[in-house]
Amino acid sequence: MVRQAPGFGEPDRTEQLLPVACPTCGAQVEPVTGAPKKVQQIAELLEQPVEIREYQRPRCQCPSSGWSGYAPLPWGVKEGFSYGGRLCSVVGWRLNGGNLTWRKQEYFVEHVLAIAISQGSLASMHRWKARKLRAKLSKVASLCTKTCCGLCGGDNLWH
Repeated sequence: MVRQAPGFGEPDRTEQLLPVACPTCGAQVEPVTGAPKKVQQIAELLEQPVEIREYQRPRCQCPSSGWSGYAPLPWGVKEGFSYGGRLCSVVGWRLNGGNLTWRKQEYFVEHVLAIAISQGSLASMHRWKARKLRAKLSKVASLCTKTCCGLCGGDNLWH
C-alpha cells in the first residue's frame, strides 16, 4: 500500500474508489492484481455531528419505603437545559479559544453542528460552563494553599 498522509489508526469506514471508466477511451477498467493501492485517511465532520437525545423518566415509587421520584439525568445533562455537556464544551472552547463573536458562534453552531440556537442560549451555555470551570479552579487553588499539589510547578502561585 502507498500511504498519502499519516494515518489515524483503524478507520470507522473504508470506501473502495474505482474509476467509472477509462479516462482516455471510456472502456471499463479492472483493478491490477498485486499492484500497490493508494490509501488516504482523512478526519471529517459528519453531516449531522450532533445527536438529539430525549430522556424519558417516568415517576417511580417504592412500595416498601414510600419514596417516589425520578431517575437522575446522565452526567453532563442539566435539568431544564437543552444542550449537553460536550456540546457546551465545544461551543465554550470556540468562544474562549477561538475569540469568536456571538454572531460567529451562532453561525458555527447552526451551520457546522446543524442546530438552531439563540444568542440567549449561547450565553446560558457559557455561564454554565464558566461556573463549572471557576468551581474546579477554586478547588485546585484551595488544595494548593494547603499542600502543594504540583499543578503550580511547586511555586504555590495560587496564593
